[in-house]
Amino acid sequence: MPIEGQHQLYVKGDHFLSPNPLKLSLHNILVKTILYTLVIVLVVLTPAFAQTTSIGSFKAGPTIGRNVTKPTTPERTTFITTPAAPTTRKPSPKELTIGYITTLNITRKHGLPLPGRLISGALTYAIDVVNNDSNILPDTELKFELAESHGEENISLWQTSELIKKGVHAIIGPEGTCVHEAMLAGVYNIPMISY
Repeated sequence: MPIEGQHQLYVKGDHFLSPNPLKLSLHNILVKTILYTLVIVLVVLTPAFAQTTSIGSFKAGPTIGRNVTKPTTPERTTFITTPAAPTTRKPSPKELTIGYITTLNITRKHGLPLPGRLISGALTYAIDVVNNDSNILPDTELKFELAESHGEENISLWQTSELIKKGVHAIIGPEGTCVHEAMLAGVYNIPMISY
């Protein structure tokens, strides 16, 4: 039985539900915010993972080494360096995986409540909405990979590297600051949104 004033979450499948109507309206706002942010990040940044780069009036040619591309124009003798694309990413994915770093096992940190459970429910609901509406991301299925940080920065950084190894296309989390995690994700051109 919940204590007066305490917020209780009910679990239904993969979703966390709140019996309070005010909390549900806030939950819907959070779901819509996450949904629109995901769509913008994934739709806008996915074309940025092209294999060739246009420079000047010619296109970069075949890759010589890991990061060096030889120009296809014969009169040019310079080499053009391009960022190495992660090998785990598909050029035009039909399945987009979102990494989600959360803190579900700690309820308070530094005296402040952590919203991990509420956001977890909003994320799973938002992904269901996107997957069930063919107008948002047609012919694409969103999935998410869950990672627990236990509220510790070193664990969060390790979980970020594990999500990158699994080939996620974007990362949501961790709660609070994520300077080091964002720098790591940025090396692989993976967008990261903290909450």
